[in-house]
Amino acid sequence: MLVRGQLVAQQQEARACSNSQQQAICVAAVTRTADDLLNTEKEWRDKREEEEEEEEDDEWRDKPEKEEEEKE
Repeated sequence: MLVRGQLVAQQQEARACSNSQQQAICVAAVTRTADDLLNTEKEWRDKREEEEEEEEDDEWRDKPEKEEEEKE
């Protein structure tokens, strides 16, 4: 959330530029930064979900083995 707040502040600064060429450069840089952050966030979320699925699969595979050990 802090990062998003900073991006909003940067976008407002970019819009406040008096020089139109400088404003375009600022807006483009902020937009690229926002896109990079959102893509990174998505990659982290996807990786976390993948790891959680792997853990669930591991638990499911280990469960029958534990039941067999308890029977003995």
